Amino acid sequence: MAIYLYDLVGSPSIGVYSLATDKMVIIPKLVPLKKAERLSEWLKVKLIHTSVGGSVLVGALAYANSNGILLPHFVREEEVETIKSCFEGNITIM
Repeated sequence: MAIYLYDLVGSPSIGVYSLATDKMVIIPKLVPLKKAERLSEWLKVKLIHTSVGGSVLVGALAYANSNGILLPHFVREEEVETIKSCFEGNITIM
């Protein structure tokens, strides 16, 4: 098993800035695409490269498991469309 040292947005608290399940990972657009793709490859899941409500705090603002994603009421329509294009489960906006 490999151990990787990683940071997002200059912080090692990657769970605040990203949201991962066994099928996908959402990483904010502020993170360079190449870096986001690398994390997706390490986790062996689909990459969804978008913010939530214009914020980089994806992990703090959304909840997900392999069946669905719960998003805050201030999520933008283009963000929902990006998530829908990559995720096949239920998407609920509070």
